[in-house]
Amino acid sequence: MHRISGGKGINRKADPKKKPVFVLHGLLTTSADWVLAGPNISLAFLLADKGYDVWLGNSRGNTYTKKHVKYTTEEYRFWNFSFHEMGLFDGPACIDHILSLTKQDKVSYIGHSMATTIFYIMFICNVSHFIWQLLPSST
Repeated sequence: MHRISGGKGINRKADPKKKPVFVLHGLLTTSADWVLAGPNISLAFLLADKGYDVWLGNSRGNTYTKKHVKYTTEEYRFWNFSFHEMGLFDGPACIDHILSLTKQDKVSYIGHSMATTIFYIMFICNVSHFIWQLLPSST
């Protein structure tokens, strides 16, 4: 994950008062999609400028996620996954990591395309775990 913990004129240090936002990209893209348009119009930077603690996730198999403890990208097992594994394991791991580091009890989720599918799988498969962490948060 990539993190933007402060925007223009905002302290970049981790702050327990900042609300965390987990932003996940769509199919065949990366977290770069949320910053490439530049600091004045990219969603990630705009959220940081508004005082949010922005976390940009990366789904399996993209430029930023090609390392595995066991397999290389040349092996079938590296690529043997679906949206189900991303929703069942990866999404919850990211959210748990964000909540652990920020010491917050809720995180907002913004997902595009495939990330919405991941969210639904994550929520359905982990309802008891995430029911309180992913309740709608006000801005």
